[in-house]
Amino acid sequence: MIGVNRIGVDGNGIKFEKSSMIVAPTGEVICPNYESAEPGIYEIDLNDTCQYCDKFPKLRDKRLSLYKQLGLTHD
Repeated sequence: MIGVNRIGVDGNGIKFEKSSMIVAPTGEVICPNYESAEPGIYEIDLNDTCQYCDKFPKLRDKRLSLYKQLGLTHD
């Protein structure tokens, strides 16, 4: 999962702290390879992610009734 946030001060004087992060499918927080006052640079291994997702029983956990309630399925 990748969560991003803006940094710096906006036009209303609201300051945004650096708080973006990446979490691997295993729950491990991925640290940036390079970090400065600007956005950090991260490396993501998509092969690791794909391998984990292939083994995770995500379809078993899927609740189709919720998708239907939200109108996200086509019958």
